[in-house]
Amino acid sequence: MDGTERALWHPVTGRGLRVHPQTPLTSPPPALAARLRDLGFIDLYVSSRFPARSRWAVLLPQEGELWHACPLERGPGGLPFRATRVHSVSIEIWRACDGRHTLAQIAERLGLSLDDVSQRIAPWTQASVQALQLRGVPVRNREPGLAHLLTRERPAHIRRDEHYADGATTLDSYHQDQITTAENPFDDREITFAHSSERPHPALHNQTFGQALAHGLQQRNIPLAGHVLEIGPGTGALSEAFVAAISPAQYTRLDLAPALLKAQGQRSPNSVSLLGSATDVPLADNSVDLVLSNEVIADLRAAPTVEGWSVQSAPGQTLFNTGAWAMLREVARVLRPGGWGYVSEFGAIDELPQETTHLDHPEVSIHFGQLQQVAISLGLEAELVPVGDLLSANRGALWLSRSSTEALRALYHRHGSRLTAHARTPSQLSLPWVVEGLWWVPITEAGCAPILDRLWALLVHKPHPDGPKTAADTGVAAERD
Repeated sequence: MDGTERALWHPVTGRGLRVHPQTPLTSPPPALAARLRDLGFIDLYVSSRFPARSRWAVLLPQEGELWHACPLERGPGGLPFRATRVHSVSIEIWRACDGRHTLAQIAERLGLSLDDVSQRIAPWTQASVQALQLRGVPVRNREPGLAHLLTRERPAHIRRDEHYADGATTLDSYHQDQITTAENPFDDREITFAHSSERPHPALHNQTFGQALAHGLQQRNIPLAGHVLEIGPGTGALSEAFVAAISPAQYTRLDLAPALLKAQGQRSPNSVSLLGSATDVPLADNSVDLVLSNEVIADLRAAPTVEGWSVQSAPGQTLFNTGAWAMLREVARVLRPGGWGYVSEFGAIDELPQETTHLDHPEVSIHFGQLQQVAISLGLEAELVPVGDLLSANRGALWLSRSSTEALRALYHRHGSRLTAHARTPSQLSLPWVVEGLWWVPITEAGCAPILDRLWALLVHKPHPDGPKTAADTGVAAERD
């Protein structure tokens, strides 16, 4: 907690809350008193409470372990996990804590005393574990409170001086020197939605991300032939899918990281590697028919001023996506008249750009309203589309929750292995251990990658000098099915 908050924790109920240091607790206001009663700080009757398992703990019955997060040890990389030994009786108690039966009912069903059950669950309700909550009423299906932990604020990751220049973020050296493999950055450092969907998934109608994107662009009457340029192809999965799906005349992959270019070429040998910067594309004017840039521009320069761009700042704005704007200038230059561009990233239409502090390098969310404004000022027709809509995503499809993903990743790491950051359904997850308590959620909730609804796309079109002048005339604004 910082100086403006303190935390109250009840070690019996395994629940707590944050309050202002000056909040009166001896005679709390009515709303706070009701909250304190719900948490067990007032009028606690343990026997009538409903024990419910936290989503941040899973059972390894064959190992006799409860594998749980350590909320008070939160670091920039997330939460560490630890094993607590559990024996046969405790395992049966844990399994019975379904949030629908009281502690007294569980004790009676298992033939145990209430004191015995209370003593056995006591280690699970401590602030350092938070694996079990004793609730005042039966837990509703998919209770969101079971996914929350009372932790300290996530500390910022250590930054390097070369990641900043004159108050702006700059990652050229990071991409050139610190990315040495294609997989680890996207499995361990900056997991993207596209990387998580390299394999077919029901959320994308059993397509890969690349296949779904190609189909979505075709549905909007965007031609996929000719010369395609992808800026920042990552692992190469998108280029692999596009080349296989549409067989363009030429597919060029532009990247600043030599290690990534090499790996991309292995996945997509019928494409062309081009080492270079997104903001200084080494291609001729009017030479490209389609530009793709997927979940890349958050890595580009973000500056404390608009740096000469004619962009209206928003109240309180302290960072501007000037690198993304510079890339759009290059997109407008290299596109042939009639050409198209797709640029996606996490952000929102009117959200102020914010630096993510938990990564080992600075990424900045995108103000898509300003990005669209810049595109129009460059002579491009521009439309903003939620990526989920463009992909016609099945938002009810399930993937592994963020809590269960982190638990499994930590478990693999404990055994000297690694769980790749790919979206999986229950039938697609094969584990070397028996694990009970994994939690599956729709892709609109936190999972193994950024939430789909946080991703937006800018679709741009470079009109012919004497051709149609509106997006509607060219099919950008075609009605969705």
